[in-house]
Amino acid sequence: MSETRRETLSAMLDNETDELELRRLLKTADDDAELKRVWERYSLAQSLLHESRVGRLSDDFHLEVARRLQAEPAPKRGSGVSATGRQFAGRFAIAATVALAVFVALQAGLDNEPAAPQIANEASAPATAPAAQIVEVDNAPVVPVDPEARQRLLEYIESMRFDPEEPPRMEHIQDSPLFHLVNDLQD
Repeated sequence: MSETRRETLSAMLDNETDELELRRLLKTADDDAELKRVWERYSLAQSLLHESRVGRLSDDFHLEVARRLQAEPAPKRGSGVSATGRQFAGRFAIAATVALAVFVALQAGLDNEPAAPQIANEASAPATAPAAQIVEVDNAPVVPVDPEARQRLLEYIESMRFDPEEPPRMEHIQDSPLFHLVNDLQD
């Protein structure tokens, strides 16, 4: 008798086999006298270990076990949800939890961010202001601000007008390397 069959028999006596292994073992027990003897010895050893008083098993004990197994109704399936569906739902739940945690962390981080540095209004600046001002808010790095550059930026922003009737100008975009790269990919 093979070692595998002995292990299966031992596992069966310890209620650790599945139904397929049990049926296979019972099917081979009809023709294998050695299996019957080993089964009897293992059963006797198990009963002694568990201190139960079991007499000698009959020779057709395995037939009775097989008959009772056949008489039992087939096990019912659990819910109608497949294992794949449960696995997908579990992964989705984990992803949703991580997304929620990131969202909450980002919201908390945004609430605790220090305010952005404020640029002083030129109207309130004294007439004797130096060519570059230094603005410092909390522990923000010191950044020199050129009043002339600031004025040019404000004038440029104020000069921008968008007419919905007028098509957008594309000259400056068409010279962009990114524009060429994207159009080359589309062709």
